[in-house]
Amino acid sequence: MRGLHWSLRLLLVVLSVCIVGGLASCTYAWGETVPYVEVQPHLIGPGMTLLVSGGDFPPNTPISVRLGPPAMGATPKAYAQATTDSTGQFALSFGMPDRWPDGELIAAQELIVIVLNEDGRIKAADTVAYAPSMSGAETPALTPLGSASHLVLEWRRQVGGAGPYDTLMVYEDGRMVISRCCDGGSVSQRQMSDQELSTMREWTSSYASFSLEQREDSGPDRAPSRVTFVGSGSRQISKLEQQALLAFCHALVYSQ
Repeated sequence: MRGLHWSLRLLLVVLSVCIVGGLASCTYAWGETVPYVEVQPHLIGPGMTLLVSGGDFPPNTPISVRLGPPAMGATPKAYAQATTDSTGQFALSFGMPDRWPDGELIAAQELIVIVLNEDGRIKAADTVAYAPSMSGAETPALTPLGSASHLVLEWRRQVGGAGPYDTLMVYEDGRMVISRCCDGGSVSQRQMSDQELSTMREWTSSYASFSLEQREDSGPDRAPSRVTFVGSGSRQISKLEQQALLAFCHALVYSQ
């Protein structure tokens, strides 16, 4: 049964990415693992920061991120690069462009995000909804995001079992964007305190990038939380440090 499960998973990934286009090769698996990619947020506009994370790639392998319309596949331009860790995971972020490499404005309402190794034989993809006017029209209260401030942490906590999410996005300059369901889904923005920013910078300089998902031990819903972290260090975060980071995110959202 386990062999059948992997075979079906591999077939679905290959078919889904081949249908929407991609690069020349459709070789996605290596060994018995199938790499995966996740993007956050799922709706984005030009100048905003896209967080890309994934896993099950070969360990310690250089990878790059490509963009393109789903019907045509990705362009040759690499918008971001990273190296997977010893477990084959990675996380990175970059500012969304408003034009393709040839200078043409991006008009597509959905983009494919492809992560691949150097020879293009191992890759995985996800899609993101793209709104060219979003940064100016739909989030007027937020400061536009530039290339000087990259997303370093995203935290999501599901409210009410299968309900919506409370979210936190933290940028390297200490700016936070917070959305809470109890406030009608409204989005607010504030700056970290000096102490909070010092803690975050210590973590980003020490820890390697990672993603983790955890369910609360208590509470009526035992709400699941997910964190994607983009670090510049090399140290793997411990279980105890994971708990500290989750508590830190929880306090940033609910203690104000």
